[in-house]
Amino acid sequence: MKDLAHSLWSIEKHGLPDGISTHWSIHDYESELNSPLSKQWLHGHDAFVLFREIAVASGNIQEIEIMHLAVKDKFQGNGRSMFSLFLKELMSLYPEMNRILLEVSVDNKAAIRLYERFAFKRINLRSAYYRDGSDALVMESLRPFST
Repeated sequence: MKDLAHSLWSIEKHGLPDGISTHWSIHDYESELNSPLSKQWLHGHDAFVLFREIAVASGNIQEIEIMHLAVKDKFQGNGRSMFSLFLKELMSLYPEMNRILLEVSVDNKAAIRLYERFAFKRINLRSAYYRDGSDALVMESLRPFST
């Protein structure tokens, strides 16, 4: 897991826009990857999503929380198609899913625009959420999901 954690941290570090800090350490990635709740979606060595199955009813996953998403900078123009592919795979894996949640830095305007293109709505603000003291938007998307 240590090698995978380092790879994910490296993708994030080299994919963030100027002025946006890396919020997760390699240790944070290791902890998340070792959690029995954690799942990962890898797109080669260029992008990844860490997510958790949150709400279960009658054995079916009802809700997913995206814990972390990163795309290498040289592939960021493809973020929309990568995220669309991820959502389609999620819907295939979890046909009963009706809600997706995520947090995003208020400073990461490109990511916010991407999520809004996929019908994610701003539902809350978490003040001083990140280590550097910056705020996070909580966003959600409800079924039917836009892909």
